[in-house]
Amino acid sequence: MKFFLIVFIFIISFFKVDFSQEKKEDLQLFDSVSVFNCEDLLSRLDGFAVSIMQNPNAVGFVVIYDNNNPIDNKFLEKYIRVYAELRKIDKNRFRVLSAKFEKGKRIDFWVSQNGFSAPNIKEETFSLVLPKAEKPILFVNDWVVIEKIDGKLTYSGECPACCINRIDLDLLADFLNANSQVNARIKIYGKSRKYTKILEKLVRDELINDHKISSNRFQISYQGKDEGIAQLPKNNTSIEIEFFSQN
Repeated sequence: MKFFLIVFIFIISFFKVDFSQEKKEDLQLFDSVSVFNCEDLLSRLDGFAVSIMQNPNAVGFVVIYDNNNPIDNKFLEKYIRVYAELRKIDKNRFRVLSAKFEKGKRIDFWVSQNGFSAPNIKEETFSLVLPKAEKPILFVNDWVVIEKIDGKLTYSGECPACCINRIDLDLLADFLNANSQVNARIKIYGKSRKYTKILEKLVRDELINDHKISSNRFQISYQGKDEGIAQLPKNNTSIEIEFFSQN
């Protein structure tokens, strides 16, 4: 009886060790980066996505480490999530995780070859709370095009697939709602006053009507011509948004 018990325990232990080893080999670090621009990150994401799609059982994990800059964190997280949506990647096979601060900005790309395991990290939700600052905090500086689509005037920032920080009033509203002590200052530049006025109205209406942001929480002003877009058509403008304390 003891003999069979020993054999049974040995078999169970063997399979346990074997399965543990299988899980360990299943999860592989595909890539890691701490210094990057839009083009570099896009290229890495494309390579990562291809590696996942080549294996129907694989699950990919993009781990974004908190770099103590809430604006950068939220823009980066949204950029990667939007990337997966634009590429029509199954969200169950392309997971975006946020993790505690570890010595500055870093993104890790993990692949679970058979979906057995996930990175051993402590997940967190990136905070929207802005640090206290005496000077204004830059939210975004973006180039904007105003055009008519399906008979309706609208605006768009730089390419959403190739620029991380771009005009995003959804995210702006999130920060304003999370920080009652700050307001937003919106500066619009452009060589055509006609188009800058259109952008002013579009931004104001969206913040008030779509996001329910009170008009006393933001200021919009025309700042004159922007030499950086002097050679572009008149419907090109630029916008700078910053947060400033109400006190």
